[in-house]
Amino acid sequence: MTLPGLHHQIAMKRMAAGVIARQARRPECDPRTSYEKSVEAERLALESEQLSDHLHGNEQVMEGLLHQINYLAKSPHKSRHRSIATTDLENAYARLLLENGPPEPERKFEPVEEPKQINGKKSEPQSRKGRKGTQS
Repeated sequence: MTLPGLHHQIAMKRMAAGVIARQARRPECDPRTSYEKSVEAERLALESEQLSDHLHGNEQVMEGLLHQINYLAKSPHKSRHRSIATTDLENAYARLLLENGPPEPERKFEPVEEPKQINGKKSEPQSRKGRKGTQS
């Protein structure tokens, strides 16, 4: 069983917080439900920030591990104990890399065009105009 990395967990919590916050702002949502959803969205956002801090800490530790590994590898003194220490540091680096997981791709959001009103009615989007089988 593989656990999702921190990058994935952060992205999922942020996305869930956004969805819940949008649901809380809907006009048909009653005040109590809106408040509860807002609190839940804020909790998820805070959890994602805590995970983000943890991720940055892991990245700093990984950077330090790489410095130690490079120091031991370039050292003129070679011994069995140094090679074992280097292997252990490389294993620690790999485990932290697994915990972080692969970075999530950035999502590109584009604004949605509002249909223009013609004679008090909204016009259809261009993709619907000129479809076969539609009668006007």
